[in-house]
Amino acid sequence: MGFIAFDIPLLLDYGINLSERRSREHIKPRHGGGETIVENLAWSCFGCNAHKHTKTQAIDPETGEPFFLQFLR
Repeated sequence: MGFIAFDIPLLLDYGINLSERRSREHIKPRHGGGETIVENLAWSCFGCNAHKHTKTQAIDPETGEPFFLQFLR
């Protein structure tokens, strides 16, 4: 997917440096039935998205409780 002008404010709000590698993250993962459509995509840093990969849950290091990994709009 190409980078288009209206995405710039979203990138800046999310804290992504425009000179760094970035990717589009599926809000609902493809392996969970999520589609590659605009409504299901969000910008993320390449490293974060690659590390998350297909994980949908993680353990909060402060509380030890599980939580869902998702992009919150």
